Amino acid sequence: MRWAWIVGGLHGLIGSAILFLTLHPLRDALDAHALELARVGSALEAVQGLALLVLSRAAQTQWAAMLIAAGTTAWTAMLYIIVFTGQHPFDLVVPIGGLIMMLGWLALIL
Repeated sequence: MRWAWIVGGLHGLIGSAILFLTLHPLRDALDAHALELARVGSALEAVQGLALLVLSRAAQTQWAAMLIAAGTTAWTAMLYIIVFTGQHPFDLVVPIGGLIMMLGWLALIL
């Protein structure tokens, strides 16, 4: 599952980079609510990326990895659009992405 390794690495990279940016450059550029959303979203994205790196090496975890990858991508993409533009074009995608992520974890447990 090389794709899970690549997607996990990308989520780890993006999540870590945005989290780092919230400490200095973004701290003054965003309001308090947007800054908190960016911090929570980037930290969760980095954790999900690490999970995908682990799952890419485990046997029979393809469905869980696909759900976690899809949910994380949808959730963070829409969250970052909200944070960085202030626009709310697809508000419903954020909770749906989160639900898909949780379904991936549930699939992993089962």
